[in-house]
Amino acid sequence: MKIRNKIDLLDSKEMSTEWLEKQRLRHERPDLFGLKSTGLVSLDKKLGGGIEKGQLVYVGGKEKSGKTTLLAIMAKAFGMQALNGVMLSAEMTNVQMGNLLFSNIASVERTTIRSIQVTSAQWDLLDKAGKEIEKLSFHWGYGFSSIEDIDAVLLAVEEKTKKPVEVLILDYLQLMEVENKRMPRTQEIEYISRSLKRRSISRGNPMMIIAATQLNRESIRSKLYDAQSFLGSGAIERDMDIGLIVTDVENPLSVNKIADNKKRIIIVGSRETEMSEPLDVYYDGSKAKMADIDQGHSIDIYAQYQSQKGAL
Repeated sequence: MKIRNKIDLLDSKEMSTEWLEKQRLRHERPDLFGLKSTGLVSLDKKLGGGIEKGQLVYVGGKEKSGKTTLLAIMAKAFGMQALNGVMLSAEMTNVQMGNLLFSNIASVERTTIRSIQVTSAQWDLLDKAGKEIEKLSFHWGYGFSSIEDIDAVLLAVEEKTKKPVEVLILDYLQLMEVENKRMPRTQEIEYISRSLKRRSISRGNPMMIIAATQLNRESIRSKLYDAQSFLGSGAIERDMDIGLIVTDVENPLSVNKIADNKKRIIIVGSRETEMSEPLDVYYDGSKAKMADIDQGHSIDIYAQYQSQKGAL
């Protein structure tokens, strides 16, 4: 019988030996094998310490909810932790993704950058931000549309860096399509989601995959969010290891009834941790910032990683 996919098959003795060896190595080198910070300490705590390699994470939200900002914050945090990563966008150019990063780090509003009104003082801040971005172990790309595109990018990055890709961030799922196959859209989403899950654990080295996705209209209209809120069939709910939804926070005293500088992250699925209460975070869309409420800014993941690495 021909086996389509390579299967990592172990007998019980091999399983016991391999598991113990890997767990000892994980404890000896937490900088390499430990859970990875999302860049939000409060979210890490609710996820039991962060995200693990091999996990598929879906981030949902309505249009302009802040989900792309959250993806960028995660990419920045993972890059500061020296993870070999890729962020692909199906709707933003590399310049637009750069706007997010530079605005976040330099605290220069994106509209100022886009409208070509940067002052000399702001240029100094942007130049300093560029030095920080250079430290990120990430690649950026746009224009992807299929699983085949993703496979080609992963191969190119691994050939360039001589290292396996450890984290893949996609923006976003509903803009992807299936090549050379005709099927209803719900089946396409199911095929894409299943393919992403397989790639997170079947490429020889576990890889975190974090993908933005739309929500169905009923959930947005009723403001009731759960694991079934993601747009498409039940495939997303089935495949995801972690499900996050970014929403507005209501403020009845505000003119538009929405709280300024605040978003809510709802964990609607987690296979490894207990479900928890929604998390409110600081948010400033003009500068692409999302951070813990008590900080108002992102933690210095890079300094934290270097300190931990130097102690080993």
